[in-house]
Amino acid sequence: GLDWSPDASRLVAAVAPDRARPTRLQILDVASGRWAALPTGAGEVDVEALPRFTPGGEAVVFVRNPQAGDLWRVALSGGAPARQPESSGRGVA
Repeated sequence: GLDWSPDASRLVAAVAPDRARPTRLQILDVASGRWAALPTGAGEVDVEALPRFTPGGEAVVFVRNPQAGDLWRVALSGGAPARQPESSGRGVA
């Protein structure tokens, strides 16, 4: 999965480096054309999928290990990613 930031300056994508390794989140800076890993604290076997920018573009929300449905949020300004409590259908901000 992939998603554009609200200002269209960045693109976040779940990318597998090869078929033997799980997907990881990468961010493309459109102006420079450079990709960078998004530090999510994933373990060696964790799969990251369905990344989405928050409405303000300050963070990315994603699913870790889709079979378990764990929802995580990581701020683009840094800091540790945080597992989100179950949403009640209200969305994520």
